Amino acid sequence: MKHPWNYLINAGLVPEELESFFDDLEQEEVREALRDLNVEPWLKDLIHALLLELGGDAEAALRIIERIDEENFYVLYNRQRLYVILGDFEKAEECDKALKKTDLDKRQRCLVENEHGKSLWKKSLYGDAIARFTDVLETALELGDKFLESTGYNNIAIVLLDTGDYQQARELFTKALEADSVLKNERGIAISELNLGECCRRMGDFESAKEFFDECINAVEPLDEYEKTRLSSDCYWNLGQIYVQEHDFEKAHENFERALALAEKTGDKELTVRVYLSLGALAVEEKKLYDAQAHMQSAYEIAKAINSKKHEAESYALRGRIYEKERKYAEALQSYGLAIFLFRQINDRYNMARMEEAAGSIYLLQGDKERASEYFRKAKAKYAALSYRDFVAVDEKLKEIES
Repeated sequence: MKHPWNYLINAGLVPEELESFFDDLEQEEVREALRDLNVEPWLKDLIHALLLELGGDAEAALRIIERIDEENFYVLYNRQRLYVILGDFEKAEECDKALKKTDLDKRQRCLVENEHGKSLWKKSLYGDAIARFTDVLETALELGDKFLESTGYNNIAIVLLDTGDYQQARELFTKALEADSVLKNERGIAISELNLGECCRRMGDFESAKEFFDECINAVEPLDEYEKTRLSSDCYWNLGQIYVQEHDFEKAHENFERALALAEKTGDKELTVRVYLSLGALAVEEKKLYDAQAHMQSAYEIAKAINSKKHEAESYALRGRIYEKERKYAEALQSYGLAIFLFRQINDRYNMARMEEAAGSIYLLQGDKERASEYFRKAKAKYAALSYRDFVAVDEKLKEIES
């Protein structure tokens, strides 16, 4: 059975008895074969909706599934998933409640719990999300289900990545990759390699990160066009981030623009906002402040539209950097303060430390060593707790102030 059909079966999106129907069919062939498929109308509608989702049109998929009168596990579960993807968490919660009133087996309960965890993660309720994903992982290990095992490891690690616990995240992503390798799950392998690459990038291990991104780009080749495009675009964004760190701005631009084109093609707003933020930060480095302001505004508007506190906070952080370059220090401190407030709400300790270090640097420029020292100490404590290499740089700043 070709990808993505094995994914649809493993993820519980369609009944297992459809496995033979999907054998050796391309997506266009599935559309044709649906006409003669002897199943209930609701299941034909569901498959049609999933084909649209696989093509990147989640909104159209949801419209079809919302019109299905049947309210069994597959209909309710797919509604729940799409509500989470599109950020309608209130309706996702309604589906969650309806599902829990139905007669679910242990694996189905696990899948529903996983979507609930994703909803909590997207709302930046990280502690609650980890609790849900841990339940998923424990059930997967109990069932001996490698697909759910990989899902559990990956999702816990993604939350840890967001909260700055990179070493533990890397260990869990590695376990996810091992589970996917046993399954020969091409999609899962590509996702795990992407996640490992991002983890290495955040830890400053750029060579390992590049290797993982190259492996991911190669691994997506057998996948359907939408998944290949989505995962490749994320790799190019990450590579752009590395080239910024290496001060190769030409390659950074090249990779960011490539990522943006692919993200817009798939309608991936979360990645689109990340690319705009990265282009804005790069424009600041190149002293193109007008361009930076435009990119920041685009990022902020998308962040508000998708209800992402993390990206809203990052937009304020970028605005602070622009003000700082313009020597508007009071405005910069205000923007950094707003960013710290939002990062604190989602428990993003690394980015809180970044903002505290930035505020400390402004106070130092203004000659206020006492306030500068206060903010540098806050940043140092967070970096040290995260075992992050920025600890060294901020410690040097403190020593300079106190010498």
